[in-house]
Order: sequence, then C-alpha cells, then structure tokens
Amino acid sequence: MQNDILFGILLTLLTNKKCTARELATKYEMSIRTIYRYLDTLNQAGVPLISYAGANGGIAIADNFKLDKTYFSKQEYDRIISSLGALGQENKDLVDKFKALSQQTDMQYMLQSDTLFADAPLTDSMKHKTSVLSNAVYNNKKCEIKYHSRKGEVTQRTILPHALTIREGQWYVYAFCNSRQAFRLFKISRVYSVIVTDERFERMPLPDRTQLFAQYDELPQISLAISIKDKCRLDVEEWLGIENVTKSGDEYFAISKQYFTDELISRLLSFGDGISIIAPQNVKDAVRQKLTSALKNYE
Repeated sequence: MQNDILFGILLTLLTNKKCTARELATKYEMSIRTIYRYLDTLNQAGVPLISYAGANGGIAIADNFKLDKTYFSKQEYDRIISSLGALGQENKDLVDKFKALSQQTDMQYMLQSDTLFADAPLTDSMKHKTSVLSNAVYNNKKCEIKYHSRKGEVTQRTILPHALTIREGQWYVYAFCNSRQAFRLFKISRVYSVIVTDERFERMPLPDRTQLFAQYDELPQISLAISIKDKCRLDVEEWLGIENVTKSGDEYFAISKQYFTDELISRLLSFGDGISIIAPQNVKDAVRQKLTSALKNYE
C-alpha cells in the first residue's frame, strides 16, 4: 500500500471535511474498493472516520480528531509540507500547521535532528529563548533582538537566524545581522529579549564553517598539565576525554592542549581542591589571582 496515497487521502479529508468514496477514487485514479481499503487502514491507524448516508453523504473525520505530532516521521512531514507548498499559496495555513506538528516534542527541553540530540540550558529564561530562536530557525522567520555585548553595548538588531550552535558549553544563534550585513554569532545568554516577526526570509549559503571558530586562532594555546584527586577524576574525564587521563601510582594526571581564556580559568576553579595545576606557570598565576580576589569578598 502506497504511503503517498494514504497521506493524500488523509489530507483531502482534513481539508475538505467530507468526501465520497467515488470522489476519492476519481482523484486517485483507483477503484472504490481500493479506496475503502485505504480508509480501513486509516481507521486502524487511529483516524476516526464517520460515514454519512444520503444524497449529501460521504466520509469525514470526526471533529474531535487531533493529529498527534508523532503520527508521521520527520521525513514524512517534510514530504507532506513540500507537496502542499507545491499546490499553491492557498495551502499556507495547512503548511504552517504541519510545520508546527513536525517540530520535535518539547523543544524547550531538547533540540534534536535525526543525527543529533542536545540538551538545552536549564534556566527558564534560557529554555524560552532557545526554544523561540529554534522555531525561528526552523520556520525561516526574522527576529528582533535586544543584545548586550561583553563590552556593555546595548543594541537592537534585526537578524535572520540560520542555526543554533554550542561553543565551550554556551549556546549561540548563528544569524545574518542586517545592521552589520554579515553573519554573526550571538550568545543567547546575552540576548535580553527576542521577538519573532511574521516576515519570512530566504536562507542564504552559510560562510565557511571554519569562520565560526576563527577567533580561536588569535588566542594563545597552552599545554595544560594537572594532577587529579580521585573524587574529581570522573568529572575531568568528561571534560578532557578519558584518553587524556592517566594513572601513575596512586595519582591521576592529565595533559591537554587548551586555549588560555577566562572560560578555562573558570573551569579549573570549578574543580576546587580536586585538582592541582602543574603547568604552565601563567595558568597557575591566573588561578591564584582569582582565588585571592574571591577571598577578599569574605574577609
């Protein structure tokens, strides 16, 4: 049994509310008996069909029927949306409904594709902003954002969001910025507010993905060596990779290439007394300075 025809019959009933078996047979160029087999398949799949007798009779879907978002696979939703779009602008509302259904369940907590699953941040504001921007990416909708830069600048931007990305555990939206006329990375935690407009945009070819991480080329790279207490070993393995943690006698050690950034110092501080920095000296000095400054807050 062809799924395309099954989808087509379902969409016809959803759109037209009521059709006769003969009308469906004419539309899909098959016998009425075959149409009834398709209708029986839909019924067995959980679509409540009602048959009306008489001159104005026909077959309809019960008014209380709601199409569950997991009824079709992602590929099937894409085929339905593509087919409806090809039929013309009059199907826009139906296209939008199927696009909404094709969104993965509970986008506030999980972003996913067929090959990637990524937990969204945990704070309520981050859940909301990540969910809103994810939907804007999916539906090609322009956004108005209020953005606070690290330098303290507050700007209003119109952006065309193309993708979400994670760098060093932080969520970013990769978007074309109208004011800069170029692609930019916007840290979602620095987006004060976001409004999704009704205006759609055509996706543009993305620049070379290496440009996303070009700023790292300007950062000093160091060879970090640390000793690790057993209570922190599992956490360090998850951070640096289990292959970079070795045991020597009763102690654990790790050596890893890292970029010398504030994020690195914060990460090292998060392990408390569970690690000791062996090298390089400038990283040891930076951690000591942070600890000394923090202690002054409690004097």
